[in-house]
Amino acid sequence: MDKDKRQRLEKSGWRIGTVEDFLELSPVEKEIVEIRLALSQEKMKKTADLETLKGKKKVW
Repeated sequence: MDKDKRQRLEKSGWRIGTVEDFLELSPVEKEIVEIRLALSQEKMKKTADLETLKGKKKVW
């Protein structure tokens, strides 16, 4: 977010923060979310790779 937009939002009463602040996540919970996100992205990548192979059936 650019500096001007941030200042306008804060002046209008909006609070700017992080997802961790909003969800009140502990450091351990934040790490769990990051790990699950990475696993999900890797699974989607592998699924897309499998779908591009010709003549192969979906394995999962």
